[in-house]
Amino acid sequence: MPSGTAFAPDASTCGRGWRLTRVRRRTGRSAFSSRQHRLLDTLICSWRIARCWRCRLTRVFTPALTKQGERLSPWPCGRGYRVAGYWRREVSRPYLLLKEKTAVDKMPASRLVLNPDELNSDPVPGMDLAVKLGIGQLEIRSAEGANAVTLPDDRVRYLRTLAEERGLKVAALASPLWKWCRPEATPERVDTFGFPTQVPPEARLGWIERAIEAAVILGAPVVRVFSHLRVEPELTEQLLGDLLLAKALDLANSAGVRLLLENEPVCTVAHAESLLEVLDRYHGQGLGLWLDVANLHEVGQATGEVVSSLAPYVGYVHVKDYRPAADGGGRVFCPAGEGVVPYGQVLPLLHAAQPGLPYALETHVRDTPADALTSGAAFLRSAVTGGVA
Repeated sequence: MPSGTAFAPDASTCGRGWRLTRVRRRTGRSAFSSRQHRLLDTLICSWRIARCWRCRLTRVFTPALTKQGERLSPWPCGRGYRVAGYWRREVSRPYLLLKEKTAVDKMPASRLVLNPDELNSDPVPGMDLAVKLGIGQLEIRSAEGANAVTLPDDRVRYLRTLAEERGLKVAALASPLWKWCRPEATPERVDTFGFPTQVPPEARLGWIERAIEAAVILGAPVVRVFSHLRVEPELTEQLLGDLLLAKALDLANSAGVRLLLENEPVCTVAHAESLLEVLDRYHGQGLGLWLDVANLHEVGQATGEVVSSLAPYVGYVHVKDYRPAADGGGRVFCPAGEGVVPYGQVLPLLHAAQPGLPYALETHVRDTPADALTSGAAFLRSAVTGGVA
């Protein structure tokens, strides 16, 4: 366990913030008095040390709350964790529980993310705008007029090189996985950014493997997935129980990548009830939520109660906004904070439950995308508690 590991207050611990600090023994003699040894032995034998198998963080838990080898969730990385076992008296390098009043209370900074293809099929102007706005991370969805998962390895590496030359990192690969249907089905017109919507079942595993490979090349820690397009009732597929999803989660875990499910109105999992059903089942295997707040508002569920129920699963947030069209039909996209999506209510709840989330600007404003992204970045920096980096 690393020295100086911080523990945030949690109902699973003693309810107070603590830090585990390595106490080194002095050469030739004990660093503790006998009374300190007795106290330390009691603490060691009364607590368990748990280590997350994904983010490698550690935390203490009482024996009454955990069993050795048990996997629990959620954890800061959104994965489960395994209990490492008891630390007993014979441990040669013990840890002393010390109260931590400063670092524990310090929340990690939330992060702004920009998608370069919101400006142009050429990724360079979007990356340059990110630098200008002080945004350090990118979401890659498409480039050079093609979906990112369809690009050859050398072009994907080139995207990463362009980003690194500007001091930028790739936060996520916004893949089109599961935004598909069978070839015999008739989907509505949807935007998949150069990826086919009718995909034979036998070809899908290959696309999943390709998306994970592209994420690894880009250095992206998360990959977006969807939940099958809604088509004719007899041809609509369901994500819950999809054997390919379980396979994809195993592949992603092996590659060190995490899959996040986006709530998309044109897909089968868009409402909170179905989202929670899927996430409850697959969260222990690593599936998290790519929350699009505007999509949630579109289905009438961007309320405090719903967002609070989804918040423990959220690993990434899409931010866009819109107003009702003047003629009463459809909607008109606008800069974040200038439309009807209730970010003032939602963002504080998300930050309280998951500090340090990435907030990705997805404007869809076609006429003046650079201005919309600039305005959206300023809005998020003022609206997210503690600001965003």
